[in-house]
Amino acid sequence: MFSIPGQSLETWLQSVDAALELEPDHISAYNLTYEEDTAFFESLKRGDVQCDEDRDATMFTAASERLVQAGFCHYETSNYARPGAESRHNQGYWQGEDYIGLGPSAVSTVGGQRSSNVADTRAYVERMRVVGHATEHIEVLGENELRIERIAMGLRTETGIPLGWLETEAQNTARWLQAESLATVRGDRLVLIGRGRALVDPIAAELICV
Repeated sequence: MFSIPGQSLETWLQSVDAALELEPDHISAYNLTYEEDTAFFESLKRGDVQCDEDRDATMFTAASERLVQAGFCHYETSNYARPGAESRHNQGYWQGEDYIGLGPSAVSTVGGQRSSNVADTRAYVERMRVVGHATEHIEVLGENELRIERIAMGLRTETGIPLGWLETEAQNTARWLQAESLATVRGDRLVLIGRGRALVDPIAAELICV
């Protein structure tokens, strides 16, 4: 994880090198995010720590370069694998395939319906014993909601998204991304490149909201 308070580019790359010395087939490298109801978020609100997008992008790019040089494929924004060692589960998730989650708080999406289990372990066990499932919330996803999710998830991958998923104004934005060397078009697919990969979340929001 990078952009941890007190972490420098040098110490981050030392962490990457230490991971490489273990000779794994797969590495995930995530940017620290400040989630509500956490100590990190409270420290951010107090001003004890600051978000810095330039620092985030620098650390992201440095890790990507180091890992690709070591023979890893940067197949998703935060994930790297040696050829053939990509996560099959995660690839299905990013491509909008159905999945089933098991256990407390687990989320499933099947046939356009998303459900989540109760979070409390004791309650989960009791519901499984009494009613045979622990589903607490169910949400039916419409066609447009699924399209938006697939855009957001697909942009994170090395194969990108079909241009046909984008509305007319979003396709104009896609052309601007190409002009700024943040994306390229391979066949009929929009793929983020370079600094664009580090900016996937704001780019996805722009393509979805225009």
